Amino acid sequence: MTSYLQRRLPRLLPVICSNSELSDSGHYDCRAKNKAGRDSKIFHVNVRVPPTISGPAYEERSGLENRALVLLCDARGIPEPVNRIC
Repeated sequence: MTSYLQRRLPRLLPVICSNSELSDSGHYDCRAKNKAGRDSKIFHVNVRVPPTISGPAYEERSGLENRALVLLCDARGIPEPVNRIC
């Protein structure tokens, strides 16, 4: 079965990575050739990872007035997330 994209744009040969992973990041080379010559195009793919915060979704903390109160937020992702506590 011909896909809608191929029917509308028959010269396109899409490469679809349906479940991309971080390891799919890198350079991809698209090449075309015929009797008249050849051409190529390089794609650089960056797969990003949404931020996740470890630990429970809710924590209770208390502190003393005029003393430091430390709230630890271990967030991971790519690119590296910026921790914000408001």
